[in-house]
Amino acid sequence: MDLDTKRFIYILEQKMTTCMEKVLKVIYCSEQKQFDRIIQDALSDINIMISLTQVYMLIDKESSKDLRQLQSKLIQGRIYIEKELTTLKVEIRRMVNTT
Repeated sequence: MDLDTKRFIYILEQKMTTCMEKVLKVIYCSEQKQFDRIIQDALSDINIMISLTQVYMLIDKESSKDLRQLQSKLIQGRIYIEKELTTLKVEIRRMVNTT
């Protein structure tokens, strides 16, 4: 794997870490109005990163194993965030319906 690919993977891993930190913070700390926007922004960023890895795999076939691993992490993160978003929406509906 060349230096550019290592750098690309590192940057996306850092961005994913940032997205997850924002999502976890908003899930446990923020107001209801903010969480949907922040989570949707994080999901959008992750979708972009997944697309970038797909394009990069076409360009750098030698590093496709490492890029596939990164893509798998991104997809797992997206699934986790989508699950948390669904859970939060259900909880909010329950709170609204009980008041």
